[in-house]
Amino acid sequence: MAGALVLAGWPAIPAMGQPPALRQIAVSGEGQVRVRPDVARTSLGVRSDAPTVAQAMRQNRTAMQQVLGALRGLGIEERDIRTTQFSLNYDPPHPREKGGEEKGEYQVDNMVLVTIRDLEQVDAVLEQATQAGADQIWGLHFAVDQPDSAVAQARKLAAGQARAKAEQLAQLHGARLGPVISISEMDEHSGGPMLMEATMRDEGMTSAGDLSFGIRLQVVYGIE
Repeated sequence: MAGALVLAGWPAIPAMGQPPALRQIAVSGEGQVRVRPDVARTSLGVRSDAPTVAQAMRQNRTAMQQVLGALRGLGIEERDIRTTQFSLNYDPPHPREKGGEEKGEYQVDNMVLVTIRDLEQVDAVLEQATQAGADQIWGLHFAVDQPDSAVAQARKLAAGQARAKAEQLAQLHGARLGPVISISEMDEHSGGPMLMEATMRDEGMTSAGDLSFGIRLQVVYGIE
């Protein structure tokens, strides 16, 4: 019966007809680009309570129309106002401390995500919305509306760093860099999905720092 003989300390001999194991080198490269945010996003809305569904819906609709009117008056376009939550809940009666119980109420929550493209308007949007009746505001974030260019630039930097590393390592070991065998990518945006919490300047104006877009590449090259 034919077989391959392997001696301790000796490399295995490839079976006939099989190519020798490919010599490889694996490196990583990182690229990072910092960009000023150009939009701000906030979720705001209205909560209405009433004894009946019809009353709660009517009150909420009226209040929300006032809020939306205030936003449009500041130049916020329809495409930048998106409903993210609309819910109807029933709050059952609760016993009173002095006997009896309060009546149950229906609760309507209506929230919209607002994109503010003029960052100088952030304070005005929050102020006008609350004055118009918005009683729910969930966070304020700054972002880059079209991040593709920054991501592409970070990717180019990461690729260049990976290749420079591979060429140096190959040269140090008396080898020549061969073709790319595999590439894997991992994105690393600061603040999760390209968002950063707002900070406050001394004068009370809302501001934000730069956002970081990072790419990490794992590249495997053949070496000759």
